[in-house]
Amino acid sequence: MNHRSSISLSALLCTLLFVGCGSSTPSVEESAALFCEGDSARAERCGDGAFGPDDLAECEAEMTVFFRSAREDAHDAITDCNSSRACDESDDRCFSAAGLGLTPSSTATEYQTACLAYRETCDGMGEGIIDDYCFADILDDSVLTQMRSCLSGACSDFHDCVETAAGF
Repeated sequence: MNHRSSISLSALLCTLLFVGCGSSTPSVEESAALFCEGDSARAERCGDGAFGPDDLAECEAEMTVFFRSAREDAHDAITDCNSSRACDESDDRCFSAAGLGLTPSSTATEYQTACLAYRETCDGMGEGIIDDYCFADILDDSVLTQMRSCLSGACSDFHDCVETAAGF
């Protein structure tokens, strides 16, 4: 190996080490951008066409809000799952700890149990609520704790309370 190629190889290794050892956790905004780029590529692959600039901007804004409330260890898993799923496959598993192969926290498990019981109570009073917010195990524990306070309020206020608590 000559001196020039040795320097080039050293420069490449230093660059790779710097990139690899830098901030390994993308920011919330970077996670949102990666999610939306992958979602756009999936849409194009599935024949729905890639996102236009406005669609990408809207997606990134929505996903930035979502990723602020989500468990940090779920960001990459959600992005990978969503962009690689089959064209006819729902994204439900991509937004579930179990679907992503992550272990729900005890806070998430306790919240889910309490939320489903609350839902039954609301259903019994004729004020049904959707169960989507009960299956929130990819949200950060601090968000779930805030959402849990919604379970002591009126069923009619649950949706708005949860949206506020989660920052949506």
